[in-house]
Amino acid sequence: MPDKWEGLRQRVEGDIRYWMRSSITSLEIPQAEYVSISTLIVEEFRKFLKREFSQWLEHFLGRNCHLK
Repeated sequence: MPDKWEGLRQRVEGDIRYWMRSSITSLEIPQAEYVSISTLIVEEFRKFLKREFSQWLEHFLGRNCHLK
């Protein structure tokens, strides 16, 4: 199942990096700080998606146990 979501994950990460790059440029933050900030945001977003998807899957399978 992870392969199914890989394209979406890459697109979202690309959108986040684009937003960060344009925001950071306008704020004139040094490149090294931009890299660490954007990496942190992407990692936190991955954790969020994993947690939300896990909760949804658990809820779905709990209600539809006959599908297991």
